[in-house]
Amino acid sequence: MYICEECGATFEEPIKGNGIEKDSCPNCGDWGIYVAKKCSCCGEWMPAKGLEDICNNCKVEFERAVDQFVEIYAEALDLVESEVVEMTMDYLERRM
Repeated sequence: MYICEECGATFEEPIKGNGIEKDSCPNCGDWGIYVAKKCSCCGEWMPAKGLEDICNNCKVEFERAVDQFVEIYAEALDLVESEVVEMTMDYLERRM
């Protein structure tokens, strides 16, 4: 499976180039195509570049949830957010 970075289309095979031209997306013709893999969180197709296993949307949602966690606990424990982050990091290091 492949995915086009330009239009987001997923497809089985790109349009093959002729040696001079690169392979391209059958939907929009762009050359920015990548082997695709599914996000391990939501199952959406994403480019299989780098070591990332979750898509950008899931990453944003995760970061938003962590920010809310830090904010809520800082307020509940009457701490500054950096102290909650430090406590959380200490906990995670012990847990590993």
